[in-house]
Amino acid sequence: AAVRSAVDRIQEQLGPIQGIIDLSQTAAAPTQMLHELDAPAFERSARDVARRLAVLDAIVQATQPDFCLVLSSLDAVLPAADNLSSAALHLLIDAWAYRSGQSGAVPWLSVNWEAQPAEQPIEPDEALRVFQQIFALGLVPQIVVSTTDLNARIDDHISHAATEANATRTNALAYARPRLRSEYVAPGNEIERRLAGIWQQIFGVDQVGIHDNFFELGGDSLLATQLTSRLRDDFEIEVPLRDLFTTATIAEQARLVTQQLLDQIDLDLLDEIAD
Repeated sequence: AAVRSAVDRIQEQLGPIQGIIDLSQTAAAPTQMLHELDAPAFERSARDVARRLAVLDAIVQATQPDFCLVLSSLDAVLPAADNLSSAALHLLIDAWAYRSGQSGAVPWLSVNWEAQPAEQPIEPDEALRVFQQIFALGLVPQIVVSTTDLNARIDDHISHAATEANATRTNALAYARPRLRSEYVAPGNEIERRLAGIWQQIFGVDQVGIHDNFFELGGDSLLATQLTSRLRDDFEIEVPLRDLFTTATIAEQARLVTQQLLDQIDLDLLDEIAD
């Protein structure tokens, strides 16, 4: 009721709301390695972000604007070991915007802005031009803004993560499967077996079931980045990080990989027909 009343007053003074741009800064818990993370502080930050997005959602429902744009961060795309709290909070923003845009009548757009401070900061006049380009692209669900070559940064990021993972696997023992909420179910086909092997290497455990949850096993943004790299190497497909976070078991990821491989076959067949 309070949100509706405030919106009504704004529209009485300024007229109908045709679009919403939320440039709120997301305050993450202090920069820390994962094992040093202050869990209560992070939970408070996550609740604050969720409350802000819920209010924004209510405003969108009340006004039905042409679009809703929310500011996210490049941290969600290029997470580092010492900024996982920021990465997680901005992934929450991206996921919320994507879900709201898919399930509602109003298009939502999350913009993963260059992380600050950046080597090449975006000046105010440049920021204005960036927003002009964003709106010129149309209402796509997500846009990443980087001041340097993004593909090169992603390749460097994945290469660095893979190097660290290989070093860890070389020195680590394979531990027994931890106690999880899911019962162990063995892989039932070749794709599930290959995925299980990848998960076992990433998590350092000797056995992973197809219904075991990525996050319950200890998965985070950094491990998801490593998994993206392994899927590219093993299956020759590109899987966005967002898709890995919404397919959190081997069974779900196997269906995702299978669909991507089938799509790839269809595209190759179309190319052959076109030639």
